[in-house]
Amino acid sequence: MALRVGAPGVTLERLVVLTKNMKDALSVYTTRGPVYIRSLVIGRSEFRKEKADAEGVRADNCIFLRGVGVKGGSLAASNCVSTKQGISAYEGHGNSLLELDNVVTHGAFSNKRCKLRHCTITGSVRLEYKDCAVQDSIVGQIEAVQEATIEHCNVFGGGYKVLAKPGKGCFSENPQFNNPASHDYRLMPKSPCRGKASDGTDVGCRYTPEMLQMLELAVKLSAAGAFEF
Repeated sequence: MALRVGAPGVTLERLVVLTKNMKDALSVYTTRGPVYIRSLVIGRSEFRKEKADAEGVRADNCIFLRGVGVKGGSLAASNCVSTKQGISAYEGHGNSLLELDNVVTHGAFSNKRCKLRHCTITGSVRLEYKDCAVQDSIVGQIEAVQEATIEHCNVFGGGYKVLAKPGKGCFSENPQFNNPASHDYRLMPKSPCRGKASDGTDVGCRYTPEMLQMLELAVKLSAAGAFEF
């Protein structure tokens, strides 16, 4: 399924977007942009730019059921959850940017500039480009092929690989998630991530009421047989 967006400032909001085969992606092509997506429950998704000067996609309060691919362009996502699979950004340097703020995802890969802040990434992060930063986040493992800024993070699983190194305020402890089996990665009261962020708040994703509402909707749709969650 493909959607081509030629006009700037188009918004997709309050939708459930599924393909018949959940392995197939909804491909959004941007020729100008930016494209805004808000409060969506969406299956596997892929964002592509068709022109060199096209702006990217800005996502807020979305549930991605089968991961996200970003080809060529930029993605700025906030208050989103990506279950089962991670978020991958590839084929794009220069002005292309992967920016995740207050996001829960299984993993992240980027061969373009990236900024990850207040994220909970249960698997691994692989950074293949310069000018990348991971801050105030909970991450299973970080691998960087070029030097990256890693600060105030709890890297609790496989540690640091290749050129990735812990910076200011980093530590490695069990984050003590509330209920990972139900995609609830909020922190338990005695979690070591409490109060360890650079601004004195908690490290990792801080669930908003809107995020919890979208997760509740996804659980209800799954119970009704719309998809496996």
